[in-house]
Amino acid sequence: MVRPMKTRIRDSSWLFQQIWCLYLCVAFLLGGLAACAPNSFPQDSLAFVHPGNTTRAEVIENFNTPTYDLKEPHVIAYLKDTIVGSAPHSTLDRTQSPLLYHEDPGQADRETELLCFLLDDHDHVLRFGKIMVDGKTQPQAAITEWAKGRTVK
Repeated sequence: MVRPMKTRIRDSSWLFQQIWCLYLCVAFLLGGLAACAPNSFPQDSLAFVHPGNTTRAEVIENFNTPTYDLKEPHVIAYLKDTIVGSAPHSTLDRTQSPLLYHEDPGQADRETELLCFLLDDHDHVLRFGKIMVDGKTQPQAAITEWAKGRTVK
């Protein structure tokens, strides 16, 4: 009778080890996914921006060449993860793929985050903000709506 008892203890111990191993694997995978998840523009990288004082040149000095440079309205904008310079470096080289936005029905559900800077006639930042653009909307149109003070999305 002692033998069945040992078997049950061994079986429950084995089951406990399997569950614990499964738990660790799931925790590891979820932690890895969180680390790989798209991050927003870091707030500390925007600390230098002060509306009315910060100039276009200072923004470009800190974030490099803007992805979008609109003349009317006077806005420069950056796609998330394309900023280089003092902000986190990008894995995307815009010189190698100049067409970041393209008409592709498969991209309709994809959202893109933009960091926009509205400038005055003297190239000073009037305001700045982040907007989300769905795959159906042209980024330039979303930037224009944002510059006019309208809600984007």
